[in-house]
Amino acid sequence: MRGKVRLNIKALIVIFLCFKGVLSLGAQASYRIEFFNLNYRINKGVKNRTSSNINIEIHYANGTKRNLYYRPIRNRGDNENNFKITPFIAYSRPVKITCFAFVNFRTGTDANGTKTVNFSNDCVEGSFDEGYSPRMTHIRFSYRIYPIIKLTQPTDNNIAPNQYFNTRATSGFLAPTYRKWEYKLGNGAWKYVPNASGSVLIKRPQDFLSGNYIGQYIRFRIKTCNTNYNSTIVSYYLIDNPPPIISHSVTKTRCNYTSDGGITLNFQRPLRTNEKMLIALYFENTVGSNSFYFYKSFSTTNLSYDGTNYSYTFPENLDAGNYQVKYQTVNRNLGEENWTSLTARNVKINETAQVNFNITKRSDKTCFVRDDGYIEINANGEKGRTFFYQYLKGGVLQTIAGQSWIPFSNPNTTRISGLGEYTYRIQVRDSNNCYAR
Repeated sequence: MRGKVRLNIKALIVIFLCFKGVLSLGAQASYRIEFFNLNYRINKGVKNRTSSNINIEIHYANGTKRNLYYRPIRNRGDNENNFKITPFIAYSRPVKITCFAFVNFRTGTDANGTKTVNFSNDCVEGSFDEGYSPRMTHIRFSYRIYPIIKLTQPTDNNIAPNQYFNTRATSGFLAPTYRKWEYKLGNGAWKYVPNASGSVLIKRPQDFLSGNYIGQYIRFRIKTCNTNYNSTIVSYYLIDNPPPIISHSVTKTRCNYTSDGGITLNFQRPLRTNEKMLIALYFENTVGSNSFYFYKSFSTTNLSYDGTNYSYTFPENLDAGNYQVKYQTVNRNLGEENWTSLTARNVKINETAQVNFNITKRSDKTCFVRDDGYIEINANGEKGRTFFYQYLKGGVLQTIAGQSWIPFSNPNTTRISGLGEYTYRIQVRDSNNCYAR
């Protein structure tokens, strides 16, 4: 058993659905709440030492609430004129606003009651206008509530026409139909992404873009509540599709115990100007989990051309085994990106057959004075190779016609004749200098 990992090959092409973007769960749902233009006026006298007050609260789906406005009412003429609060963020969905007014007037009808406005979705904008007593004006105010949607900018923002964006937005809102995805190509106008709504965008550039868009940036946002309140923006750089692999070839290891195999990938086209190919090589460890382990990464800005194929040959010798090649292309002016989205292919470097031999027949000499003993050898190994033997007689290397390595007389068998009574040690190799071990 050789002291290295043995690799078991499955000779097939693996096709991956390549996503570009953020695959983690969306952030916690949150809402921006605005309360403004509060107006009212007390027109009649108010009794002293009472608990007259106006109290406005917002209530949340989790059962909690927050005060938006509170004021004790003491005198005739108490009023608010376009009062507003600083907008704030809530982390539970608002379900209603209540406005309580109690004003104990000196004469006439008191104000005493609660009016409520209920919300049925995430996108809320409106005005409150309710009367509580003829001795005070209506209480009027405006409110605006909309979800805060965040998109996370991916580290690897290169995207090819046949790759999928998988851009996730903040999830957990009630009304995904109120959120529309928009894109902006270069310095162009914002446009709707066709048939896209909800918290996840899974689209390929080629599904909705036309014309020559390679080399431009595309930006995405979500238009919230059909208003101008938009999500954060993410951007991608549009690159060409990686050149497809049309075939591959492998070089076997010279011997079953050497690590000098090779892989060449043949591509359909050359690399474009400023296009860099990034290649990651993985190998399969069959000891234990049969998993692919990262071996090494390579890069090139040029493919070899032999008049037929554009090719890349790995610059390092490789052991026999099962390899997975992953590659992508990026704009080389932007630097190497993370390996988050790659085209993959499985390749096998077959192991060279081991050289083996055995003694099929032998004969001791027949007479004390005659050296007529012989040994017959049978060898096998890599197809198409020939075999050689050498032997030691009593510990001394023997030669024939000045050569210590003697070719087999037949493809797989040979006979050593004219042997006397000695101890013989035999070694066999093939025509590629691979030895029987």
